[in-house]
Amino acid sequence: MRTDELEKEAKKALKTFPFLKKMELIDKHRGAIKLRLYVEENFYIQAYYNMITGSTNFVAIIGNQRIFGRDCDRDGWHRHPFDDPNSHDCSSEGRKGVTLTDFLEELQEIIEKENLL
Repeated sequence: MRTDELEKEAKKALKTFPFLKKMELIDKHRGAIKLRLYVEENFYIQAYYNMITGSTNFVAIIGNQRIFGRDCDRDGWHRHPFDDPNSHDCSSEGRKGVTLTDFLEELQEIIEKENLL
């Protein structure tokens, strides 16, 4: 992946997922990108990718608290499940690599199941 690919995927997500309202580019330079996709003012998805380290982070935040996330670091992927977002799920499902679109599909299921909107 490259930084422009993540930005392009985020822009496409705005058209694909009706719960997303706007995108804010927080930081972008040649080797890294950080952006936010807003559901509501205090409910957003932050996406980060660093080409040099290979780290990727997708996190859903409500009121400055993580509610769900998936991260890839030097040890590989892990999930922060909705029912315990401070834990690290390293099961086979938790270690599955995901794209931003995959993450948003998982989040959409959580939003609908938990009636978050």
